[in-house]
Amino acid sequence: MAPENENDNASGAVFWERFKTFFEGQRTYGDYPEASSGRRGTAIAVCILTSALLWFVFSLQKTYSLALDLPTTVVNLPAGKALAELPPSDVRVQVRGEGVSLFRIYYNRPAVPIDAGREVVNLDATPSDLLRNLTLESVRPRTYLVKTDERITRRVPIRLRAEINTPDTHELIDVPKTIPDSITVSGAASVVESIESWPTVSIVRNELVDSIAVQVSLVDSLLGLVERDIDRTTLIAVAREFTGAEREVDVILEGAPSSDKLVTLEPSSLTVQYRVLLTEFNQSLRAPNFFATVRYEDIRSDTTGRVKPHLFLPDDLHIRDVQFFPSSLRYYNYLVSE
Repeated sequence: MAPENENDNASGAVFWERFKTFFEGQRTYGDYPEASSGRRGTAIAVCILTSALLWFVFSLQKTYSLALDLPTTVVNLPAGKALAELPPSDVRVQVRGEGVSLFRIYYNRPAVPIDAGREVVNLDATPSDLLRNLTLESVRPRTYLVKTDERITRRVPIRLRAEINTPDTHELIDVPKTIPDSITVSGAASVVESIESWPTVSIVRNELVDSIAVQVSLVDSLLGLVERDIDRTTLIAVAREFTGAEREVDVILEGAPSSDKLVTLEPSSLTVQYRVLLTEFNQSLRAPNFFATVRYEDIRSDTTGRVKPHLFLPDDLHIRDVQFFPSSLRYYNYLVSE
């Protein structure tokens, strides 16, 4: 049996002979010279890739200077305290070191800690373990003044920012609302006490003809300073079809003493025009609690000969856009009590 080193030498000779043949591209296959040309192209591509790889490896061993932004993170916030002002989201650092170390930090940027337990944080003293094998040349900003306040919790209403439009034949039954209609917020007293309401993002719905219940996000303008128990609420809006209607209602004299002769009103009824929910149309024409009044005291104090009636609508009906005619009434046979 041949020694191991002799086998290794034989194998190496075979490998280099094949490698040489491959790159020289001198082997041909019958009548297909293009096979040799293809091998030459492959050899050139391998050379280019090898050169690029070697250049990259040697480049990473050189020393460079690099400026980049590192994110920040707040640490050591005392219990019962909250930030009254957000720290910078990142700091600008200038570092120097080998290319391989710069490559690592460029694509895996560590967070710079901001110690909220101190009044002033010196960002020049960035922990060395964040910048392994690198030299910190400069940092901006160099210092940060930490502002904290006592943490408090409040309940504030949600302010809905919604524009709900309906076609001419429909109207909203009620003002759009949110469920829940308030949120619990927690943060620095100086920040939380100034919050009157918490707005939603803007939402628009056009041509609404039915009910909707959609999730609406709350704005996050104070994210990082104020904590809240929910991030969204549910918008509720109901639209229904309305129709026009008209009816005559009686005018009732109120407060007249029984010892006085009754006052005659001219006319004694009003024509009322209105819009009502389509499903309540017939009910509105028959509702007994749909009437008008004139107060006796208004007649006693009047000097024009005309008084204005007061119209009363049924509480259980959805009646809109009410107009009545005439807008004022004449009165006769008024006698002053002795």
